[in-house]
Amino acid sequence: MKVQLYTNPIDLSKAGDIPKDIVMAFRKAMFDQREMPDTTIMYQMEAAFYDCIRNGNPDELTGFFETISTKKLHMGCMSKDPLRQSQYAFVAGITLATRSAIQGGMPEMEAYNLSDVYTQKADLCKKINEVKELFIVAIYDFAKRVQQAKMQRVYSYPVLRCMKYISNHLHYRITLTELAERCNLTPQYLSALFRKETGTTLSQYILHEKLETAKQMLAYSDLSLQDIAANLAFNSHSNFTAHFRQQYHITPKQYRENTRNIY
Repeated sequence: MKVQLYTNPIDLSKAGDIPKDIVMAFRKAMFDQREMPDTTIMYQMEAAFYDCIRNGNPDELTGFFETISTKKLHMGCMSKDPLRQSQYAFVAGITLATRSAIQGGMPEMEAYNLSDVYTQKADLCKKINEVKELFIVAIYDFAKRVQQAKMQRVYSYPVLRCMKYISNHLHYRITLTELAERCNLTPQYLSALFRKETGTTLSQYILHEKLETAKQMLAYSDLSLQDIAANLAFNSHSNFTAHFRQQYHITPKQYRENTRNIY
């Protein structure tokens, strides 16, 4: 669901009048900052943190999270309510992560929609730790997607076209012949080219993308296993379960239960 931006005329005549309570609160915040300068996450560290997303380096994020936890670093106070403070911090952090991911090469619409999904999830959290854990998951998710986007740049045009088509048609059964026609190549040549560049066959790649999408649907939707299997064009519910278990060594039902326990 999309929300329309506020478009009514705005009175700007008082835009230059800063409320006195804002001035006083700002002065107090600056005073408090001088009293404990080493406990706040500063710009340089924040910039380096989001560079990990921009550069597609999820492995480097671990060190930042450990530093934040060990030194007990804080963000600015945006709410007196602890849960609301954590949710506001989540929104601020996920907004920066979204911009960093786009700058790193993640498609804009994917980044914005992923941001919306995680923010809606955070809005439903009832505990502070749930928000913090979800933030870590989201940050790694963005960094990994940028990493994947950067890796795709080394592929040839036909292979990239196949990947894009597959990503946009996971709800359908996709055949090698269909992909070859779209690339103006023979099925044999496209199959060999795809395997040479990616190290996997087209059928394996399609299955992997469907199963990865299924994981997201299991974690973040209430669709039944039968509906998920049908939406991703598996032959049957049992066929979907068999492929999922073979790939991840766990059944779809068990995966859903595990992720619900985490979140």
